[in-house]
Amino acid sequence: MKKNAWKLLLLSLAPLAVGWLFNVTIMIWSDISLLSSLVWYGLPLAELFFWYQVGRRCRARTLGYLPALALTHWVVAVEVAVYLWQFLAVSSEARNMELAGFSQDFNIFMIYTVRLARLFETQPNYIGQATTVAMELMGFALLVAAFSLGYLWVPKEKKTMKVLGITGPTGAGKTTALNALRALGAEVLDADDVYHGLLTDSEAMKAALVSAFGTDILDGEGKIDRRRLAGVVYPNRLGELNELTHPYIMEELDRRIEQARQEGRPAAAIDAIALMESGAGAKCDAVVSVLAPEALRVKRIMARDGIDEAYALRRVRAQPSDEFFRSHSDYVLENTETDTPETFGARAKALFERLL
Repeated sequence: MKKNAWKLLLLSLAPLAVGWLFNVTIMIWSDISLLSSLVWYGLPLAELFFWYQVGRRCRARTLGYLPALALTHWVVAVEVAVYLWQFLAVSSEARNMELAGFSQDFNIFMIYTVRLARLFETQPNYIGQATTVAMELMGFALLVAAFSLGYLWVPKEKKTMKVLGITGPTGAGKTTALNALRALGAEVLDADDVYHGLLTDSEAMKAALVSAFGTDILDGEGKIDRRRLAGVVYPNRLGELNELTHPYIMEELDRRIEQARQEGRPAAAIDAIALMESGAGAKCDAVVSVLAPEALRVKRIMARDGIDEAYALRRVRAQPSDEFFRSHSDYVLENTETDTPETFGARAKALFERLL
């Protein structure tokens, strides 16, 4: 608070500068009705908005409400106190003193009481003084109210949808983690499913694939045959296939993410083993890797896909290492041999609730 005290004290002089501008421009433009009205009505509203913004900044900087209010409004508070002293003083001489005359140079809230003051121009002096005090009190209350509104009122912010990247090697437990996200209302986008859908539905991608790999990848009905395509691209032309198809996949992911946002989903999750390599990770607010010990992954793949241990082990070791996933992730979910699907799912859900 101490390092901001001088800044707040300087802010307290803002009414002086604005009020001086008010009086000078009124004198210059008083004969020009439009400009006079803009100054007459605009500057008081501008100063109220100014103090509203000061209140917001003080809250954002976690400055105490009462100290900030006292430092930013001390000049106006002194002005009001002097006017009250004048009005309550016993002698008429004291009432006529110009001790508080300086404040007339910067009080720009005359607009709210000037009509009332004119009603009492021919009345005894104490009525005029009472009107002046009322003007001061009203101006001070408006400034405090504007500052307080900015400090105390926190507008309800519209929640923005999160885009999460879920990656990790096969057999680690991504499906359990993704089910936890689905339970929270997230839209899950499987990159492999998107790719397979485009092979059937995207004429533009089909034409690009035929141009690159020939008509041998088509079946008898002129559709892309995934087995024939795999036979052509594996193992030497897989990079060429990825380079060709990734732009179409990214475009479709963007479309589905926007659709999820329009539906009011709390998150869209991109499920992809090659999340970072494909460029999809750049779309994500956070990347979560799901990892598990190698032996556990081999066991799961064998049970899931009905393959022998040797083949499962080759598949596991053909994928990036755990260190790669850790170094490219914001968060890591460890799925250990002691975890049940329920305990791991609960831990994944707890993480996603924090992220959302």
